[in-house]
Amino acid sequence: MKYIDTVKISCYNLVRRKNTSIKILAGFFFVVILCASFISFNVSVAVQFDAMLNKQLSANFIRIGTGTALSDEQHAYLNSLEKVNEIRTRHRRHFSGESVYDISVGGEPYFKRYIDEHFWLTSLDGSELIAGNEIKELGKRAYAANLVDITKMGDKDVIFSNAFLVSAGISPSDILNKRISIKEIINEGHPEFDPDRDVEIILQDYTVIGVFDQSLDLLTGRADYNEKSELFVKNMPSDFNGFDNVTTDLFFDNYTDGNETFAAVKAYFAEWENDGSGSVHYTADYIYTRYVVLERQQRLCNKIISLIGIVLLAALMINLIVILLFDIKKKGGYFGVLKAQGMTNANIFQIIFNELYLLFSVAAVAAMAVTVLIMELVSGMTNKLVGITTSLNAGAYGLIFLSVIAAGLLVVFLLSLLLIKSRLKRTAARLLS
Repeated sequence: MKYIDTVKISCYNLVRRKNTSIKILAGFFFVVILCASFISFNVSVAVQFDAMLNKQLSANFIRIGTGTALSDEQHAYLNSLEKVNEIRTRHRRHFSGESVYDISVGGEPYFKRYIDEHFWLTSLDGSELIAGNEIKELGKRAYAANLVDITKMGDKDVIFSNAFLVSAGISPSDILNKRISIKEIINEGHPEFDPDRDVEIILQDYTVIGVFDQSLDLLTGRADYNEKSELFVKNMPSDFNGFDNVTTDLFFDNYTDGNETFAAVKAYFAEWENDGSGSVHYTADYIYTRYVVLERQQRLCNKIISLIGIVLLAALMINLIVILLFDIKKKGGYFGVLKAQGMTNANIFQIIFNELYLLFSVAAVAAMAVTVLIMELVSGMTNKLVGITTSLNAGAYGLIFLSVIAAGLLVVFLLSLLLIKSRLKRTAARLLS
């Protein structure tokens, strides 16, 4: 008998025995909902964990900000913290977009106008241009950043961020490997304008050795502090009129280390912070809060599945098997007729398998639709609590559905084997009696 003929017989049997088909369909439906919801939730949590642990890693640092450099004793304390994987200290000066800036390139005037966006002049002070956590995040986000080699950076070299060039309307090709000078002009055009007082030299004859790649502007840590627009120098110019602050950033491999260390650093600098000497801030505190909530949810979900879900799943499967065994017993005479017409046990196995897999497939489609609805409800609740969406995209749900269908194929095959063996045993027992 051709396989298509067994499929037609299976469809006819399902229609003829509607009540039994509905009971089996319902059994598969609830089993798939339970399994698919558990898988979907854990996949969504894993996606969020990956985003937090890898794609927001650049924000996992404590920033200590002050108007003066830290003392040797304070530096010694920070260096003694075991969970810190990198310390980055920088002197910084802020410039607003309220002044006129006079820029010359190669000794020739380039432009003299307002720059709409505020920016920072940042001294690297021996630290790396890009922190290790930032490089890791770039890799996880698959950003192809062209990093500038600063090992040969001289005292009169400067690196521009792409964001600054965009805000200032400067083309990289106009300034790369050329000398540049920048002056800030305050109160120009006002009666009280004093060229000696209101003109400040920011850079004088600095060579532009590179542009900070625009991919780096997308790093979470830089976005949190709105630090996209920067000019980087090796050391603050000796003739520069001071700086606004010194920032010391402590980077960590994971959020638990960062959160625990933050409490210790906060306590250490408490008096210093209270008198206004500086501030201590953990950039990833909001990420850590989300991380903890997600971790608790996942633990609770897994506990529910362990304590209730497994029992419920076992009960559903046992009920389904009982229904199937009862049904196969009732169809004993029917299969006997099929055997008399020349069907083999293999043909009967195909009929049983087809019936079950057709019902399972219909149940899986309906169950996945309900699973998506459940996940959206859970995502809405999580979003209200901590601003996290745990819903998945269509591609992820599609992969989960295909996994369910593939797993169902195996389960239905095993159930079909169980039923055909049960039938053969009863047939043998009847012949012996």
